[in-house]
Amino acid sequence: MTSKKYYIFIFCSFLLVSCEGNKDKLTLDFNEDICINDLLNKDEFKSLNIDEEYKNYINDYWDNNIELHKTGYKISEFLAESKFSEKKNNLESVEEAKSAASYALSGLKTVGAMSIDGLQLMVLESDKKKIYASFSVTKKEKADQFQKKIFDLLNKSSNKYPENKNIKKEDSLQNYKSFTHVIKNDSNLYDTLDELTNNVDDLFILGLEIRIKQNLNLELGSKQNYKSLTDYGNKIINSNGNYDVSAESKLLDNYFHLLGNILKDIKEIKQKKYAVPIEDWSESKKTNFNFILNDIELKLKNDVVNFSS
Repeated sequence: MTSKKYYIFIFCSFLLVSCEGNKDKLTLDFNEDICINDLLNKDEFKSLNIDEEYKNYINDYWDNNIELHKTGYKISEFLAESKFSEKKNNLESVEEAKSAASYALSGLKTVGAMSIDGLQLMVLESDKKKIYASFSVTKKEKADQFQKKIFDLLNKSSNKYPENKNIKKEDSLQNYKSFTHVIKNDSNLYDTLDELTNNVDDLFILGLEIRIKQNLNLELGSKQNYKSLTDYGNKIINSNGNYDVSAESKLLDNYFHLLGNILKDIKEIKQKKYAVPIEDWSESKKTNFNFILNDIELKLKNDVVNFSS
């Protein structure tokens, strides 16, 4: 090997090792296998932990409420239908639409609540009454305390998104799934945006699962600073998804990879060469298109921030 080729080889090898050494792997003490039985195992809940009937009930209660929170993300598509004040000849009035959305949300929540490992909600409530009937006053108080604790934990884990200042008060239910007819009539664009927003839903559900595990870890004494999750997410956002994601936790790895993919999809959608160029679209089509993408970007940033709040 000539001297010149030898130095080139050494230089390339150095770069390869340097790049590998600088790879930003997310290392975090994050137990994703943690569950409420671990919380129930604390000494203060010993009387409940040895009661298998109660453990079965409270696990059903836990699973059901998690599904309710997940349903809240998936129902955004229906809520979006009560969106823009597109005059009566296209949609119902805003108040009528809100009323319909409220009715459907109630219905979907009921369906979610009724499905607990094949049991109906009324059966679960009946089981609770039977179980509590044999409890002492002290044990009932302890059971109520534990149920409230996990209820509050789930509410804390569920992200509350900031107000989008581009939404008028009368369009308060408008969100990133608010497709107007002019978007829906463009089948190719609608399919693209529909796939994107479904992926966004999936990301927010992963974020919910992470925060649930995070808060369970904290309840069990973890001293971990979860700000590193927000910092890592911001690196991905600031790179528009062009970041080499690597996390030891499968749950975290899935979330951050999907975050990066969504950001890259948004960039591609914005830069795509459409049959009719964006500048030739009607103002209503451009407004709806830009709102959907901007609303997603706003909520992505907030979802990441909420890992450290």
